[in-house]
Amino acid sequence: MDFVAVISCYHDFFPFIPGISERSYSDEELAELNRQENIPVEYNGRQYTKYEALQRQRKLETTMRAQRQQIHLLQVGNASQDDLINARARYRVTSHEYSLFSQKMHLPQQRERVTVDGLGNIGQGKYTGGSGKPSPVRVPKPGAHVSDTVTASERSELLQHPATILPQNSLTNPPGSGIINTDNDTAEKKARFLYNGMNHEQRKEVIQRGQTTEKPVFSYDTKENAFPSNAQKIPKEANAFDVIAHGSPNSIEFFRQDYQDIRSNIDAYTLSVILKGRMDYKTFISACKEKSVDPVIRLLACNTGNTSETGDCFAQLLANELGIKVVAPTDTIYALKNGTFYVGDYADGIMKTFYPRK
Repeated sequence: MDFVAVISCYHDFFPFIPGISERSYSDEELAELNRQENIPVEYNGRQYTKYEALQRQRKLETTMRAQRQQIHLLQVGNASQDDLINARARYRVTSHEYSLFSQKMHLPQQRERVTVDGLGNIGQGKYTGGSGKPSPVRVPKPGAHVSDTVTASERSELLQHPATILPQNSLTNPPGSGIINTDNDTAEKKARFLYNGMNHEQRKEVIQRGQTTEKPVFSYDTKENAFPSNAQKIPKEANAFDVIAHGSPNSIEFFRQDYQDIRSNIDAYTLSVILKGRMDYKTFISACKEKSVDPVIRLLACNTGNTSETGDCFAQLLANELGIKVVAPTDTIYALKNGTFYVGDYADGIMKTFYPRK
């Protein structure tokens, strides 16, 4: 009983007198309620029970409070306009993600948890992009206290299904490491799980379209999500070839609005075939050889470097197929209109470097 009715607990207790008091729910009704709460709902490639959804909702609220406090500190500290713009932009991205997630999970938004700081609409402000020069992303400090009414114009200026990159990288299988390579046959099957499900005509159509589209950008902008456009404004890295799309740990989106079948997503093997036939990719590889530098694929696609469930994530399988290094985000990536981007709701994700395994 010591842990009932404490902060963040939804339970309460009352005296129950046998023979006099009436139960609120029968055993059967309680069993049905438990069953319904344990039915997972998918969001951005992940499954959430109601309890897990509530936990993520609380996490987003904590993030927004910290971001609001950061904005306030920047204001009172007379910080640069670029820093203030970036802080507000990150807050609006989180705020919109909170709205989308709550709607998908059928949970009521509890904005009062966010605005308890009394700072009002601190996230409001014209989003102009400042000088246009990307400012470094700062991770909000845990425990800092910092709602927002996001306008349609502000939403359109943010990349809502984000793409982020932080300066630090980590290696999944660098030379000389003790990491055990995966079974080649199993990895090959995972790399082709969508390709093998297509018929000949579907494969031909997907590969031809991927090889002839102007840029290696395989997702459209939507009214609520400008990630593909924003990601193209992210500063280029030396010796890196960018691929942009919405993603998951095992596939990336492929012009989803145009297809209602298996062609709406592609696996690592299919992307490797597409890239090998693209003229810009061939030119990129040739230039790297002439300069005697190692080429790198930079995947600006959410969760393609997420190895929480398996080492054979999309980025690792692509590295295996192409025989070159692939850099990819370990979590959701967020890209802003001014070219700033970061990984994870707390900016706590990274861009991992995946080496080809033989």
